[in-house]
Amino acid sequence: MYAALACLVVGNGFFKPNITAMVGDLYPDESPLKDRAYNIFYMGINIGAFLAPIVAEIVSNRFGFHPAFAWHRGNACLGGDPVEVQARNRASGFRRRPQPREREIE
Repeated sequence: MYAALACLVVGNGFFKPNITAMVGDLYPDESPLKDRAYNIFYMGINIGAFLAPIVAEIVSNRFGFHPAFAWHRGNACLGGDPVEVQARNRASGFRRRPQPREREIE
């Protein structure tokens, strides 16, 4: 049991800083959108942490533990993948740095 808890602690410890750095790299340093992105990110984490145990309890009481885990796994895949693809498409323009123009000699 302690090994499982250690794996959870280490996994969450590596997840949180990396995903926060990825959100920070989406926008330039002085962009006001960066603050909004962090706000949306943390609200999503908090809402998910609040709703997941409630939904898991309801599904496990009605259908059992296996469907409860399958429900969350399926929703994570179905909900997370399109959001990730859309975010990559929208944020791809922010990562590009403009190249300096070469001056033409007349």
